[in-house]
Amino acid sequence: MGAWRWAPPLAAVAAAGIAALKLLAPYGALPQCVFRMLTGWPCPSCGGTRCVLALAALDLPAAAASNPLVLLAAVGLAVALLLDAGERILHRPLLSPEPLLRRPAVARTLAVALVLANWVYLILAERG
Repeated sequence: MGAWRWAPPLAAVAAAGIAALKLLAPYGALPQCVFRMLTGWPCPSCGGTRCVLALAALDLPAAAASNPLVLLAAVGLAVALLLDAGERILHRPLLSPEPLLRRPAVARTLAVALVLANWVYLILAERG
């Protein structure tokens, strides 16, 4: 048990970050992307802050349009939290990330593919 033990601390850090962002960046005054300022192109994480703010406002369409990968990561974190809670309540494993973790090359390839696909989306969405 405990395959999802990282989920609660990560969720706490994410919640603190969202709260700080809402307090420190009111009225849409968001930090600028240095990569975009230098190149004119969005970086792979561009729109992540807007995505998180949209999620905090429960605006899923705006979150998905801002940065789908950040939305996917947030959903994954929510699922991991539910799995961790379920394991703690039922005292048995529900689903384990072990099969993917036993194949680090597959996990790395999947992560790189997701980041690249997200980056292509961000570039095309901006140019379209």
